[in-house]
Amino acid sequence: MRAGSASTSFGRSGSGPVGASGSGRPPAPGPRSFLARHRVAVVAAASGAVVASVLVGMLLGGSGGGTGARDIPVVGAIEASATADGVLFSWDDPGLGADDAYQVVRDGGLPSTQRDTSFRVTSRAAGAAGAGDRACVTVTVTRDGIAGRPSTEKCAELPR
Repeated sequence: MRAGSASTSFGRSGSGPVGASGSGRPPAPGPRSFLARHRVAVVAAASGAVVASVLVGMLLGGSGGGTGARDIPVVGAIEASATADGVLFSWDDPGLGADDAYQVVRDGGLPSTQRDTSFRVTSRAAGAAGAGDRACVTVTVTRDGIAGRPSTEKCAELPR
């Protein structure tokens, strides 16, 4: 020390106030700092994921491709005609493809799969309703194992 000089401690240049402890570096970034620094990249990645999922959806289930339920035709009005021994339900072909089929469900039972546009319910058939009972059917088109929307239910009285 020099004569006449005071014993003072001077910190390093840029290190802050004298006596302050620290390395002179800013604190390590936390989770908020990471998101703040990478906000544009996160938004771009999320936007890319949304665009990709929309494109995949259009390719697999959009109009003109895929076998989504909206592509499967729906049976329109079902007619019921009395026959000597029951009722014949019939409908117009809504445009079945080569591998499509109809699933006819009678009175909420198990479906019967067929390609014909009519379905007969007889009063005398085993397990069929008795004379004077009512029979109801719905018809659904199936394509590649996927069922479309069912038709409106049609009911008719079986002859006595």
